[in-house]
Amino acid sequence: MAFRDASLLDESAESWSCLPSGDASEPSRWAYFHKPIIAMVMGVLMWAAGGVVLLLHGAGVREAPRAVVPACLSAGGVFVVLGLVWIPILRQKLTRRASWHEGSSLYGSER
Repeated sequence: MAFRDASLLDESAESWSCLPSGDASEPSRWAYFHKPIIAMVMGVLMWAAGGVVLLLHGAGVREAPRAVVPACLSAGGVFVVLGLVWIPILRQKLTRRASWHEGSSLYGSER
């Protein structure tokens, strides 16, 4: 069955696209920063799960293997730090790419 109004299909496809509607040549900021943000969110969730298991174990509600809590806390911390370090690296990469497109050399000012 075909759609009766093709413009409705175009509008809904543009609303969830990663590319901005005006300029198809440059991706949005989400396209660059979604991976470190997802890594940080996963790290916070792992760290929170370790904290919840630690609290439940301390209250005597739940028994957990001894290695679960430290593994969750350390892996969560690693993912958070990974995301926090990754974001400035991507920002520097974007500024270098923008300056390169403007015509300057790789090392700053032109010689």
